[in-house]
Amino acid sequence: MASSSGNFTMPRKDLERIQFHYDYILDSVLNPDDLITTLFCKGVLDLDQKTHILNIETGKPRVKKLLDTLMTECGDCYQIFLEALREKRFGPIADTLGKI
Repeated sequence: MASSSGNFTMPRKDLERIQFHYDYILDSVLNPDDLITTLFCKGVLDLDQKTHILNIETGKPRVKKLLDTLMTECGDCYQIFLEALREKRFGPIADTLGKI
């Protein structure tokens, strides 16, 4: 699995990149369902996390929950998140995240 839940968080520089672009991601990702599924398939999200996120109201509330969940993960989940963004046609967002 790419990440592990618990008391750990992603590396500080990756966390700061998501924090810095939080509003931009919220405004740019309108339907995160394919992204959530991809992150589950890549082991970033476990089944409970995926189910919980998908049970949140669609749109910005769901994207917020996804981002908040990602920021509590450790390991290489940030890089996998960028890959998933590119795979699901959110390449410009991934490019912007790399500019901090």
